Amino acid sequence: MNNVETQEERIDRLELYVHLLRQLIIDQEEYSLWDWVMVNQLNNQQLHSIQQILKKSVLSLINDDYEIIPFEKLSKDLKEILEMTNFPADDDAVRLLLKKAAKMSAYKALQYYLD
Repeated sequence: MNNVETQEERIDRLELYVHLLRQLIIDQEEYSLWDWVMVNQLNNQQLHSIQQILKKSVLSLINDDYEIIPFEKLSKDLKEILEMTNFPADDDAVRLLLKKAAKMSAYKALQYYLD
């Protein structure tokens, strides 16, 4: 994340966190990815990019019309996003992100990459 954050960017990020906290309160375990997002101070754009990558991967796993995205490709795409944050951009970081995401109903299929 940039060290210089405008007031508007900060407000947008905080509004995102309020939204994520509402879901986190419902089920802390399932929504632990949101906690990770807030701890690592991701912004809307970074979260959206991660969600799009995860969504494509899930679709590739559950839809026979798609070729399964290899872990290496998924990892590379996620690392590109992680490099923009203060979070390490390595395979361990990707696995942690996937582990947290796989707890969510929409991303359960991502467990494939962790087994």
